[in-house]
Amino acid sequence: MSDPVQALESLREQFEQDLANARTESDLRAVRDRFLSRKGGLVSALLKTLGFRRRQVRATVAWSATTLAVVGLLVGIPAGVWLGRLAWRAVADGLGVPAVVTVPALALLLTIPAAVLLVNVVGLVPARAAARTRPAVALRTE
Repeated sequence: MSDPVQALESLREQFEQDLANARTESDLRAVRDRFLSRKGGLVSALLKTLGFRRRQVRATVAWSATTLAVVGLLVGIPAGVWLGRLAWRAVADGLGVPAVVTVPALALLLTIPAAVLLVNVVGLVPARAAARTRPAVALRTE
């Protein structure tokens, strides 16, 4: 059991070191590509090395996409409503009109499943590629 734990710890240390050394946007992209790329991503290779099947790797990518979307929506929707109200009040005050704010609740509620669905549809291509990753090829240079 210690081998997978050591492998995960080593991967985390490599990621943190590479992230700390990244100074430019291209450096950050290189780190992203090294650890998450469709061709030979270390994370998907490590998951397969730990015994994940293709279906489980695809499910992991889907859950990661869904989690990111939900967190973004939980932060973005309230922040957008709040900032929108502030901006509209400023504009309305400048125009001398009443600052009546209405929030389209149904549209906001429909945005949530639509965004989650969109993120998962977009994530199908990287999920399929991650599932096809051959661990030996991806981990060969490590």
